[in-house]
Amino acid sequence: MEHLKNEQLMLLQQNLTYETYEKFVSMFEQDEKIPEDPEERKKYIIEAMKNHEFWGEIHGWGDSRVYKHIPKYNESRLCCGPYGIFSYNIGNTKKELIKYLDGFRDLFPFDTSNGFEDCLPVEEETFQVPMFERWENDSMT
Repeated sequence: MEHLKNEQLMLLQQNLTYETYEKFVSMFEQDEKIPEDPEERKKYIIEAMKNHEFWGEIHGWGDSRVYKHIPKYNESRLCCGPYGIFSYNIGNTKKELIKYLDGFRDLFPFDTSNGFEDCLPVEEETFQVPMFERWENDSMT
């Protein structure tokens, strides 16, 4: 939708029925707004990091799984989140957040040379390919 000019959108609105126009508009990806409530915003950012291709990379198996690029943080001690990310202006939409996270990884390489004890643990169930199927496609994680 962002590639169409306002005049083009108006022309579509005028020449299509409401249902057809809505169907056409729904074909384009709608950008999701980041919550404004501070607590909800923090949760949203962490979830986006967990789902990001770089930040969400998991290391380990079973109960010892961790997000290898996200350090542990304690709200009372580090109120700004991992790498202080809560204090940065990351935008207001999911698209802006993802763009920020893509560039942010180059600024703060997390050192795991001493092990993964300081990494954020994976607490919820995430999909992992069973070991006996991994040989079929090594790119599956």
